[in-house]
Amino acid sequence: MLGYLYQVRMALVLLLRRIKTDPGATVTLENFDDIAFQSGGNVLEQLQTKLVSTKSLSDASTDLWKTLRVWAEQFRVGALNPQSTSLTLLTTAEAPIGSAASYLRLEGRNHTKALGILEGVTESSRSASNQSAYQEFMRLPKTRRSQLVRSIYVMDKSPGMIQVLNLLRQELRIATAPAMIDAFATRIQGWWFEAVVEQLMRARRVISGAELEAALADLREQFRLDNLPIDFAEEALPDPNTYKEAQFVQQLQHIALPPARVSLAMLDYYRATRQRGRWIDDQIVHEAELKTFERRLYETWLELFEAEKQECDGTDKPKTGRKIYGRTLQQQILLRPGCAEPFIMRGSYHILADLLKVGWHPDFAILMKRVDADGK
Repeated sequence: MLGYLYQVRMALVLLLRRIKTDPGATVTLENFDDIAFQSGGNVLEQLQTKLVSTKSLSDASTDLWKTLRVWAEQFRVGALNPQSTSLTLLTTAEAPIGSAASYLRLEGRNHTKALGILEGVTESSRSASNQSAYQEFMRLPKTRRSQLVRSIYVMDKSPGMIQVLNLLRQELRIATAPAMIDAFATRIQGWWFEAVVEQLMRARRVISGAELEAALADLREQFRLDNLPIDFAEEALPDPNTYKEAQFVQQLQHIALPPARVSLAMLDYYRATRQRGRWIDDQIVHEAELKTFERRLYETWLELFEAEKQECDGTDKPKTGRKIYGRTLQQQILLRPGCAEPFIMRGSYHILADLLKVGWHPDFAILMKRVDADGK
């Protein structure tokens, strides 16, 4: 699992780099260690990513020969054209000096020497686990083996899991303010992991650079100083009974609000609570800003509450409460000018109602005090 997470995260970093010069690039993750970059429908580069526990990429390395077997077979059946595709083995292991892999680096490259070493290994190695790979490689005619090896590039000593996360942060450093990079990276990874799952389940054929750029643009918009990222707009309430005894729900029951609207109120409360908590955890919003927001909510409610209470003749107080509730939730009070997600204001009102700082029934303070006393 760790190796697959490495591959997925590395694919994101590499696509972020590639779209700088090729906006039309796409990527596919075909299996647990195969990443393919395409442009215009043609495969331009295929990468095998290896997060390995061994430190050396020796000539008889199982990881090396597993990769060679896949590429040799694809070349043999016509699924791969080495003349138009760059094949890259990205590994955290190190290629020893004088090894076949060392001759396939970008520097000091000599594919002829590498080919000779690999052919020699197929004759001298007694590795049982590599035999199928040796046979597949040698099934190719000499000229085709040469073509295959010529197209292979080894990037050894590549970044490990933690280093890849740092590379991701570097790629995103111009996307948002320095203090927001971790929160930004977490959200773009969330989008990316979901896209990868869809691609592996064949819900989508490729992940395009254009889609990635659109996701980045959307996040940049949310991370503006006058806006906030929204993470829970589609979150469902896990258990409707969670808030059954909550004070904000009891307040709604005192004004005889229909069950369907009570359910919507619980959903708003749940989403707002989670969203506000995440903003605090990510240090995107601070308590002082929320307190200022809640003061504005309270003052708006107080004006409406007192006006409606004054007009109430006392014959149908629950109806007056429903009117106060409806008018309050129709307001448009924003935490920040660009953050207009409705559940933030509505859910925050329910948070205040749960603390009995606001209420809907004209006599909510007396009614809720009585409920509290009965509960004791």
